Amino acid sequence: MNTQLSLLKICWLSFFSCLLMISHSHSLEVSELTLYSKLGQPLSAEIRVKHNPPLSGDELIIELASEKIYKTMGVKTAPAFIRLKFDHGKNGIVKVSTREPIKEPFLNFVLLFRWAEGDIYREFNVLLDPS
Repeated sequence: MNTQLSLLKICWLSFFSCLLMISHSHSLEVSELTLYSKLGQPLSAEIRVKHNPPLSGDELIIELASEKIYKTMGVKTAPAFIRLKFDHGKNGIVKVSTREPIKEPFLNFVLLFRWAEGDIYREFNVLLDPS
């Protein structure tokens, strides 16, 4: 009886391990934002996005989150003047930019990352150097 119970435990552990590997293989990793611009310049930044297998620009949608998400996350609404542009580059690098110069020294915004397997909301805090 103990042998059957042990075998059953091993089977269940194997099953759950496989589920974890499957879910991890479709997960999306989003890095911190790397800033290249200063205060008074258009925003120039990068975010590294990692997925296995890699996603193309058509397979990954990135946009500002809705006002409802901001409220749910307890984040003050993003300024209306922020119009972010996202360019999917090679090696999972997403360039984030604006056309207009950023006049506020501190930006706080939430991005939605959407792909076939799910959605991720990620908050970013950016402090722009005035010099």
